[in-house]
Amino acid sequence: MIQSGVRPRRADRLRRDVALILIRTEEGAPLPPIRQLAGRFGSSVGATQMAIARLVDEGTVEIDSRPGRGAILLHKNIGGLFAAVHQGPLLVALPLPSTERINGLATAIKASLTARGVEAYMVFIRGSRPRIAALAQERCHLAVLSRLAAFELTGPAYDILLTLPPGSYVHEHRVFFVGEQPVSGRRMRVGIDPSSRDFERLTELEFAEVDVELIPLNYLRAVRAMEDGTIDAAILDTEDALMRFPPGLAHRPLSPRVQAHLAGANLEAAVVGRAGNEVIKEIVASCLVPAEILRIQQDVIAGRRPPEY
Repeated sequence: MIQSGVRPRRADRLRRDVALILIRTEEGAPLPPIRQLAGRFGSSVGATQMAIARLVDEGTVEIDSRPGRGAILLHKNIGGLFAAVHQGPLLVALPLPSTERINGLATAIKASLTARGVEAYMVFIRGSRPRIAALAQERCHLAVLSRLAAFELTGPAYDILLTLPPGSYVHEHRVFFVGEQPVSGRRMRVGIDPSSRDFERLTELEFAEVDVELIPLNYLRAVRAMEDGTIDAAILDTEDALMRFPPGLAHRPLSPRVQAHLAGANLEAAVVGRAGNEVIKEIVASCLVPAEILRIQQDVIAGRRPPEY
C-alpha cells in the first residue's frame, strides 16, 4: 500500500482534509466559510483555522483573508498539498526503460512534476497487466500504458487521465520471423507475451486469419527463441535496446488491415489513475502538459538531454 498503516493524529488528519479541499480549489477562487469547513470535517472552528494556518506557515498556500469578504486562495503549491494529502512521494509505473522513447517519457514526467514541487519517483515494470495490477493494489499512483492497453485493460475502476500522440510510446511494431512464411509442413509457431496486452493483442490481430500455434513467452526472449528454433515469429518493438536483432532476422510491417484497425493506439502513451482520486487527477491536469512532455521526450531521443529520472 502507498500510505502508511499508522493512524494519523487528529491534527494531521484535519490538515490532510483541509489540503484536499485546497488542492481542488482554483487559484483566485474563494474558500468555503470556515464554519462550513469545520462542519464538514466534524471539527471545531479553531482547529480548522489552525490547520489552514499550518499550511500557510509551511508556504504550501497563500491566502488573502479580509473581514466581510471571506478568504481567497491566491497561490497553492501543488506538490506541498499532495504531500499533505498522501504523506509520501508520487509513484509512477512505466514500461522498462529499454528505448530512448521511454527514457524520454520518464524524464519528461519526472521533470514536469519536480518543476511544480511534486516529489515523484518512477518505477519500471515489464508488462501492461502487471502495471495495472500495481495501480489496483495501490503500489503506485499512476501507470503509463499504450492507449491500446489502456482502453482494453481499464474499466470503471480507472480513469485515463492523459493521452499523447502516436510516437510518444512506441515508434513502430514489426513482425520478426525466421525462414519462410508460412512454414511448410506445420503450423507457424508465434511467440506471445501474456503480460503485455500490446504484444498479445497485436499478435491476435496480425495472425487472426492464419492457423498458428501461439507460444507464451517473455517478449525479451523472443529473438533468442527464434534463433534456437523454439518459435518462428514474434511482434516486437523495433527500438528495444534489450533486443539483439541479428542482421539476418527478417521483418516486415504490421499488415495494413491491422494498422488501420489500431489507428495508432499501440504507439500512443496513456497515463492511467484510479477512478475517483481527484487529487491525482488534479496533479496530472496541473503538471503534465502534453507539449512540454513531448518537447522533453524529443530532446532525450535526439541526445540533446540525458535521461534523468
